[in-house]
Amino acid sequence: MLLLTLTATAVGERKARATEPMECDELKAGQAVTRKTATIATPSGSIRAYATVRLSRPPDDTDGNSCEVVYKLFVAEGTGPFALAKEYSDSPDGLVGVEMVGVSKDETKLAADFWWAAGDYTGHRPVIYDAKTKSVHFRELNEEILEQLPSCDYFEDFAGVNDAGEAIIDVPKSTYVEKGCPAQGRWLFDVQTGAFTA
Repeated sequence: MLLLTLTATAVGERKARATEPMECDELKAGQAVTRKTATIATPSGSIRAYATVRLSRPPDDTDGNSCEVVYKLFVAEGTGPFALAKEYSDSPDGLVGVEMVGVSKDETKLAADFWWAAGDYTGHRPVIYDAKTKSVHFRELNEEILEQLPSCDYFEDFAGVNDAGEAIIDVPKSTYVEKGCPAQGRWLFDVQTGAFTA
C-alpha cells in the first residue's frame, strides 16, 4: 500500500510539473494558447524555474496544420526575479508540451523537456540549465539510442539530470512486445556534445 501511495504521489508530482498536451487542430484560426508548468526548485531554494509553451494558429490556417509553437524556460536564482533562460520555436506536427524534469543532486543543474509527440512516439528536447556557469545547453534527442536497440517498439523517458549536466534517459520494458524485449536501462545523453553512454 505504501509503494502504491508513493508511486501515485510521484506520478501526481510529475504531472504537476508538465503542461497538458495540445495540438494545432484543437485551436481556432487566429487563436493562441499558452500553458505554464508549476514552478520547481532545488531543495535549498538556490534555483527556481518554470516553463511555458505557446501554440498559435494563423488566421488564414483553415486546415489546422500551420501552427507555431514557442517554448520558454524561466529561471530565478535564490529569491531573485525570473528571467528568460531559453526560447525555442518550431512548426509542430502533432502534440506539444513542456515538462520541468528536475534538478541534479548537487543542485547546480536543472532540466526541462520541450517535447513533441506524433502517434505513439514522443520526441524529447532536453534543456539543461547550469547554475555554475549561468548557461543553457539544448539538443534534440533523435533516434540515437533506439537505433542501438532491438526492434521492440521501445520508448524513452527523460527522467532527470545528473551533476555533470547529462540528461538521464530511461528505456523501460517494451509495452508492445510481451517477451524478449526487457528494459534497456538508463542512458546518459550529453546535451553539449550529443554523445551517449549506457
